[in-house]
Amino acid sequence: VIEILPARSLPWTRLLLPLAAHMSANLAAQRFEAKLQKALQRVRLVLDQAKDPQCAGNVHHRYEDKYLLAECMTNAAIASQVNSLSASLGIGVDELRQLCQWAQKKAVSLRFSLTETCSFERKEKREVKSPTRHVVEGSIGETIQAALTTSTITTVTDYFWSYTCTYAVVAIRGVGEEAGDSISLVSRSGAETLKTSVESAPRQAVTRASHDVNTSWLLQQLASETLLPCFSIDRSHAKCHTPRRNKDVNAACHYFDDFRSWITRVSGCLEALFRVNPDQAARTPLALMGAESVFVPVLPLLGEVALTDGDSEVVAAPASTEGEKCVELSLASAAVPQGSTMLGTADTNRFLTEEMRSLREKFTAIQNGIVDGDVAASAAEARII
Repeated sequence: VIEILPARSLPWTRLLLPLAAHMSANLAAQRFEAKLQKALQRVRLVLDQAKDPQCAGNVHHRYEDKYLLAECMTNAAIASQVNSLSASLGIGVDELRQLCQWAQKKAVSLRFSLTETCSFERKEKREVKSPTRHVVEGSIGETIQAALTTSTITTVTDYFWSYTCTYAVVAIRGVGEEAGDSISLVSRSGAETLKTSVESAPRQAVTRASHDVNTSWLLQQLASETLLPCFSIDRSHAKCHTPRRNKDVNAACHYFDDFRSWITRVSGCLEALFRVNPDQAARTPLALMGAESVFVPVLPLLGEVALTDGDSEVVAAPASTEGEKCVELSLASAAVPQGSTMLGTADTNRFLTEEMRSLREKFTAIQNGIVDGDVAASAAEARII
């Protein structure tokens, strides 16, 4: 019966599928909890000693705090992504302001394009001497009169191939039909000479890849004048049911899911460049490109009940970091309502500052650990990954 019936029709299979899904969800929750606890250790170093933030689920809070937390976390995610894109792609304040203006009337997308070529260059013959030697001795009686040493010499043919790669990340307004509808954010070309032992190309003659993501939602969440995140949940909307079930949060989740898919594909293309040359792949510490050491400022944390309205600090408009082109966004000032357990805006901005500090530290490690130059993959690609 088991061999004849398809798996989905077996009763025990139908019982196991929900169980497997439940176990998978529990495992994901446990991994998230472990990461959150690790982040909490870092948070206590960033904030004042007098503050003791906890996971939101462990703190008694008002229902309104759920809305405030959803808004705060989304705004922190927006600022974090803009800061990260600016640091890795070199987006400055002027470019960011231009993109925001475009997004008010048309869709704005990021397009990653990669072109790889591989062509025959030359072949070379060389002689390889065998390490094994054969000795033949000639003797008369018991006396050795002569010795003849021989070894095997093999003629080896090496085939050399010219490999080139060119990639770019471009911001596009609409479909990019006019010359002024695009801004080049980052681009680079590299080359390698590949060697094979057979007359067969190690890669295809021409390979092209292109991946787009619509970033209109992200840019529309930045205030036109200050460029600070201004996401909020319309509580009066007919389809606003809970802090999670509403059109605003749904739109945010949809965007971040799309962006995650896009950056995963882009990272896959760039990671593959490090494996083009086997010699470079052996020299490159790929562990440097991991993001485990970078602090993530989007945390579901609550603190103590506010006895009075507070946290009215003034946040300046974004500016480029000294000596760099990148932008550093923070959240606009917002008072914590009396009776709320929300952390203040100042605390979230400290998280964003810590993220940028850890990101610069990661970039320094990449620069020191990965060879730069006119090669297929360099520190520039590792920064994006």
